[in-house]
Amino acid sequence: MKKSGRSFVVLCEDKQHDAFIRRFLRAAKLRVNLSVIAPGGRGAGEKFVRAEYRKRVLASRKRGNVLLVMIDADNDAAGRMRQLESECKKEKGDRVAVFIPARNIETWFAFLGGEEVDETKTYPRLSREKECRVYVD
Repeated sequence: MKKSGRSFVVLCEDKQHDAFIRRFLRAAKLRVNLSVIAPGGRGAGEKFVRAEYRKRVLASRKRGNVLLVMIDADNDAAGRMRQLESECKKEKGDRVAVFIPARNIETWFAFLGGEEVDETKTYPRLSREKECRVYVD
């Protein structure tokens, strides 16, 4: 795998988000150096991401890495972005990308699988995280 010279850090709600981002970067011959994933069974993953966001943005400024954030919109993508921005405003030059699947990442899988999607509908979870590879590919 080719080295990009960039350090990628992922901040996300769950292992499915992490598997999706890793597979996406792998296709681009890039790799994740660190994943910060909400601990399972300890409350809402989105709450964890919001709580960690400021710390990770500040660390990415200091270390010069690229921060990739994925947080489900649930019912309000714009509201979710406002919540993150209230934690820490991005500055010019920050290497931060925020991905907010509407309703959740399973909506993306349904769309990528050829379904016509309704962003208010809840789509079924994959039985294993690595099954997302067919959608990423």
